[in-house]
Amino acid sequence: MGEADLRKVNPRIVYASISGYGFDGPYSDRRGYDPIFQALTGFVTAQLNPEIPIPDLVRNAVVDKATSYALAQGITAALLARERGAEGQHVRISMLDAGLAFFWPDGMLRHSLIGDDVENYSVPGERYQLIPTSDGQIVIWTSTTAQIHASLRAVGRDDLADAPRHKGRESLEEANQIERAEALRDGLAAMTTAQAYERLVENEVASAPVLSHPEVLIDPQLTHNGTIMEATHPVYGRYRRARPAVRFSGTPTADTSAPALYGDHTDEILDELGLSAERVTALREQNVVK
Repeated sequence: MGEADLRKVNPRIVYASISGYGFDGPYSDRRGYDPIFQALTGFVTAQLNPEIPIPDLVRNAVVDKATSYALAQGITAALLARERGAEGQHVRISMLDAGLAFFWPDGMLRHSLIGDDVENYSVPGERYQLIPTSDGQIVIWTSTTAQIHASLRAVGRDDLADAPRHKGRESLEEANQIERAEALRDGLAAMTTAQAYERLVENEVASAPVLSHPEVLIDPQLTHNGTIMEATHPVYGRYRRARPAVRFSGTPTADTSAPALYGDHTDEILDELGLSAERVTALREQNVVK
C-alpha cells in the first residue's frame, strides 16, 4: 500500500517517508546506518579527546533518534497545517539531512559565516571537559570567566583565579589557558569523584560525575522526576523504561501498557473494519492475519 493507494481512500492523509541518504542523488541506492551518517555529518570528527587525538563514534544511535524526533515534529506540523486548511501532504526526511541538521547548531557553528574577512565563533575546548579524578572521571562546563575562576577556586587555586593574567583578553593567551587547565586537572586528580563533585557544586560550577548505567537508575534527580518507571510485561515480566520527556499541564500522558505482541490486536482492528467473524476466520485459515 503506497501513498497513491491510501489517498484514494482518504486524500487528506499525512503520509511520511524516511530514506537513508535522500530519495534520489548519488548515494540514494546505498545502504545506510546510524554510524555511517555520523561519519558523513561531522559527529565522528567532533568526538575528539585532546589526550587521545583519534576521532570516535557516538556509541548510540544518535542520528536514528534525531531522525525520529524530526519526523515526528514534521508530521505534527503537517497535521496542524491540515487543521488550518491545508491539504494532506507527504512528509519526507532523510537520515543524512536529519543528522546534519541536529549537529549543525553547535558542531558546525564555526563554518556558518562565509568569507575570508569574517571570524566564526566556535565553542572553546575549555568548556567541554572530561577530567580524571583519583577514582574516576567528572565532567565540568565553564562558559564564562566567572565560572572558570570558580572552577579554580573549587580546587584551591584562588591565586590563579585572582591573578590579572587570568582576566580579560590576557586570559585568552594560550599559555594562560594551559596554566588553568593544568591546575584544574592536577587539583581534580587529587580528589575522589565525590569530593570533586561536592566542591564544584559548592562553587556553582556545572558538573556531574560519569555515572555507570546502574547508577543512572538511582540518581536522586531522576528518581525525584519519576523519569524511570516500572511495569509488567505479560510475557517478559517486570521491566523498566523512561517516561516520555514532555509533561502536559492540561492533557497529561497516561502510563501506557506494554508494547503489543504480534497479533495482539488483530480482532479489535478487524472488528473496527466491520469484518464478520466468518470473514476473520477465513483470513486466519489463509494465513493473511494472525
